[in-house]
Amino acid sequence: MSGTDTPSVEHIAYNAKGQRILAALGNGVMTRYAYDPNIFRLSRLRSERYASSSTPETGYTLPLDGSGKKYGA
Repeated sequence: MSGTDTPSVEHIAYNAKGQRILAALGNGVMTRYAYDPNIFRLSRLRSERYASSSTPETGYTLPLDGSGKKYGA
């Protein structure tokens, strides 16, 4: 490997159902996942840079019809 030895994934957390709820990446981006409590389907995905507060939050809200609505920059 050349360059720096920065890990691509620093941490991944899961809920009791084994669904990913958080991924902290080596590039300073943290992604959070939210699930519908009734059908356990992904309902929201939000990513932001935790190493710098200057990066705007970006994510998706996923309605039951399956279309994704983007918010943020």
